[in-house]
Amino acid sequence: MSTAVGDDLGDAPVRREWSWPRFWSSYWLPPALWFLFACIAFSEFLAHPTRSLPGGADGVLFAWYFESVQHSLWHLQNPLFSDAMNTPTGLNVMWNTALIIVSTLMAPLTALIGAVATAGLMMLLAPVLSATCAYLVFRRLSGHPLASALGATLYGFGPFFVGQAGHLHLTFAAPALPLIFYLGYQLFVTQPGNPRRIGCQLGGLVAVAMLVSEEVVAIVAIIAVIATVIAVVLNLDVLRDRLRYAVIGLAWAIPVAVVLLAIPLGYQFYGPLTLNEGIPGYQSLDVAGLVTPSALQRFATSADIAANYTYPAGGVENTGYLGWPLLAFMAALLGLLVIRRTRFAIWWLITAVASVALSFGAVIYINGRRTDVAGPWQLVIEHLPLLESLVAVRITLATTFLVALVIAFGLAAIQRRRNYLIGCGAAALALLTLFPAQRYDGMLNLAQSSFFSGSGVKAIPAGSATLVLPLRAEPNASAQVMYWQIQSDFRFKMVGGYSVFSVDGTPAYLVGLPKYATVLQETDDTGRLPAGSDVTLARISAATTGVRYIVLTSELQHRDLVAAAAVEITGCTPRPVADVLLCQVPLP
Repeated sequence: MSTAVGDDLGDAPVRREWSWPRFWSSYWLPPALWFLFACIAFSEFLAHPTRSLPGGADGVLFAWYFESVQHSLWHLQNPLFSDAMNTPTGLNVMWNTALIIVSTLMAPLTALIGAVATAGLMMLLAPVLSATCAYLVFRRLSGHPLASALGATLYGFGPFFVGQAGHLHLTFAAPALPLIFYLGYQLFVTQPGNPRRIGCQLGGLVAVAMLVSEEVVAIVAIIAVIATVIAVVLNLDVLRDRLRYAVIGLAWAIPVAVVLLAIPLGYQFYGPLTLNEGIPGYQSLDVAGLVTPSALQRFATSADIAANYTYPAGGVENTGYLGWPLLAFMAALLGLLVIRRTRFAIWWLITAVASVALSFGAVIYINGRRTDVAGPWQLVIEHLPLLESLVAVRITLATTFLVALVIAFGLAAIQRRRNYLIGCGAAALALLTLFPAQRYDGMLNLAQSSFFSGSGVKAIPAGSATLVLPLRAEPNASAQVMYWQIQSDFRFKMVGGYSVFSVDGTPAYLVGLPKYATVLQETDDTGRLPAGSDVTLARISAATTGVRYIVLTSELQHRDLVAAAAVEITGCTPRPVADVLLCQVPLP
């Protein structure tokens, strides 16, 4: 975002005579192809769009928040708080990945097709929107559609999106990064028109992105500060001429963002059930992870996959892979730019190295071994402890964007058409090594129930505190009950749940279940009725927590035994409704 970019590439492509075929091929064809690829990648979800969605328990959590916000808006309730989960305490929605602005805008669609289908559709659209935004920015700055499309494909469909496909708060916020880059580029480089307009646009965009993912905005802010400082150092000769415009723009951007975020962030930090701290993010990129493919890549050997599981960011979080072919190709592009004496190459290299170094986390790991060498991220969290909850490996989102940027701009620097096409072919081959190993699945095997999806659930009065069994204080079991609650259109308030809860100001993904719930679950697990002392404690627990209904689903192994225990503890009378046993707890 400096003249290091602007002076080398200019602000806009050379205008050509307009024609419909060229317009179609350069503006509509790439997004259409990306949408087709996304449909293939999410084909398992599309086959059954209401039964499950990618991301496992996390995917169900996103669907739950879509349903929660829609339910709150339709009933004129506060969407920033909910006691539909973890009843009767509830939770502060703003401390969770609720994508509050997306779930609000999509509330009509949620009401029409359901929360699971809506959340899954947003997961499908996220990489398409990200690639499209990157493409439009790259094309605007470079003037080369093919080079821009190659870079944008990496950004929207590279290892980051393959691994994080089920983390909607990360993928749906990703389109903001190239747009923020472009507005920053205008603010610091081209400086067109009125700086107040650019500043207001930047402030509004940051506010919207914050209401999708605070984590992504924090990542963008960190890299933007680094990139701007480097750009200033490289362009001290023009600093005085550009400083006033940039300051005016920022002076408008900041208050615009503050005003738009005042209510939601005020509720987050000063509303009920706030947190005194975030959940520390411990996953980081292993140095070897840059060149060792994981289970996310098709061209990974069994040895590569085994090695990746020893890294501090195993599984879906290991999203920093670039591979030797792509690194070699980038080195060639940088060499070309250096030969042409472009400051962009220096700016990009320092910024990219900083981004990669930060993703290594607080302690450097090499090939699964802890080195005890502190990484640059340690310095960041020491001075900004609020960022301790940011997962360092997710900074690879910014790294991916920077790599996509150098592909688009580096190829654009090739002057002869023949060499340009050869370069694009080489880029395509390098990107092919990142091809995903499989579709974006990772879908939780959710049990279906005619009670929750049909009219049977209306036997429970709306808003009643309800324990649904089986239920354990672990993500998948909680997600199953949350899915049934979604199917019921939030007919009841559930005991337990999986989200970010406040326990006296301390964050927790799971909260301890009340005694009566654990006793009933243990009855099913052990196949034995509870001891007398446990029954006594469970009775006290049931009486003080206000549970009104207990639902015994067919997923229980010893349902009749659990029903007998429920009768002994609460005095309820189980009766069959659809495919469950419904037990109404008598009022004290």
